[in-house]
Amino acid sequence: TRLRVEGLLSAFHKLVDLDRDHTFIETETVRYIYQPLKSLHLLVVTNKSSHMLDDLEALRLLAKSGSDIVFAFDEVITFGQRESVTLSQIT
Repeated sequence: TRLRVEGLLSAFHKLVDLDRDHTFIETETVRYIYQPLKSLHLLVVTNKSSHMLDDLEALRLLAKSGSDIVFAFDEVITFGQRESVTLSQIT
């Protein structure tokens, strides 16, 4: 649910240690796998029974296409307002 996701994201910010070399955190119920991107983090949250190597591959793929996604959001939303653009203007 939305409330659960918000709780997980809030917990992540409290758990992450920027001075550590690790890019994952495990709690009793979930695993956070993340990659720092400048002042942000690209984050995958999974249950602990998921296959960590598959999760790392998913994170890698998201990171590879992440800049395209961020660029697309930047083109569509400016200062919290939706811009009037077409798909061809974004790609």
